Amino acid sequence: MAVRKRAARWLGYVVTLAVLGGLGTAAYHSDAGLSVRATLGQNDAKLAQSVKAFEAGDTRTAFEVLSGLVQDGHPASIEVLCQTLDLRQHHAPMGATCRAEDETNPHQRLKQLSDAAFFAQEWAILDGLLQQRREAGDVSAHFESARFEAFSRPEALDVNAIQSHLVASAQAQDPRGQYVLAILGLREISDAGAQRLVTRSFASALTQNPPIDAGHAYFELAKLMQAGLISSDLHLTEVLRRADAAGSPHAAGYLAQFYLSNPDFPVPDERDAEYWLEAAAGYDDPVAQYNLAIRLIETQRFEAEQDAVMDLLSRSAERGFAPAFTQIGAMLWQDPDLMGQSAETGRAQSVDYLTRAANMGDANALFNLGSIKLAQGDRAAGVKLLQEAQARGHALADQVLSRGTE
Repeated sequence: MAVRKRAARWLGYVVTLAVLGGLGTAAYHSDAGLSVRATLGQNDAKLAQSVKAFEAGDTRTAFEVLSGLVQDGHPASIEVLCQTLDLRQHHAPMGATCRAEDETNPHQRLKQLSDAAFFAQEWAILDGLLQQRREAGDVSAHFESARFEAFSRPEALDVNAIQSHLVASAQAQDPRGQYVLAILGLREISDAGAQRLVTRSFASALTQNPPIDAGHAYFELAKLMQAGLISSDLHLTEVLRRADAAGSPHAAGYLAQFYLSNPDFPVPDERDAEYWLEAAAGYDDPVAQYNLAIRLIETQRFEAEQDAVMDLLSRSAERGFAPAFTQIGAMLWQDPDLMGQSAETGRAQSVDYLTRAANMGDANALFNLGSIKLAQGDRAAGVKLLQEAQARGHALADQVLSRGTE
């Protein structure tokens, strides 16, 4: 009997523990269980609370919890942050770049958190994160603080606060702040009519998405310098070189044009006009592709690099650059089998290329096509084309017409 009583008591304990265990598992993942575990300092529980807050629409609480976890280096929280940014960014997923521990840049996690808060329009959270970044010496936060002011209070824009952040950004040598501050300065000296246009440019530079980057800012500063609207202690070429180094796809073409127009200007390194032409051509700049092809022709390298020249001209023409059509047309007329076809086919292609360029208003194409028509005996068409070239300022058209084509 005693044995049976002990067995029954033991079985009761087992059943009770099993029930309690089942209840414990459910409680472990409940809101109350998560709260207890979070209070005890369990980071996984805190992250689960953050995710639940997101799902419930309480983004402020979610960010407050997630921010602390990310700054403590909690791997799962960093993964959640990176996935959030990958979904919201205007470019390809950041992948390992976001997830990597970057000890050389202590501001990186705060920046990622502020990016996520910006996308969620959690302005109070973003304001605090930006303040942390500024206090930590992150100079890039000044420009983003100006953007915060423009986005968070559009109905009551505080221009003085924006200007204060932009001044701090410019003083920290952030080209984004320098550029937008320059626009603001232009607004203040413009007449009433121009002020509206400059104001729109100012607002656009602050609120565009994705936001203006350093390469774009340097490039836009260079254009303002080139137009004589602003001055700088740096030379135009140095600003353009900085734009190129910061990733602007347009700076190389401008540098090439400058060095081509100023062949005696000192080059501080081996990166001369041809170097920048090649760089710009690599960015699919049709003007640079054309100019590089012409440079190869003018420096007697056509025979050795014929394929490269024709490829450059063809790519430029494909992007609609009229002089490239004209150049190919003129070369085919002089050498009809240049592309390996019959002379008849080459001449037909030549006229087609020149006609397409003439329809775009290219004066050289009009002149060449007019000369061809005259040589073929089509006097009326030739004269008309030469007159159109003359009207567009083609000097040789003047000479041909003055020699008596009437």
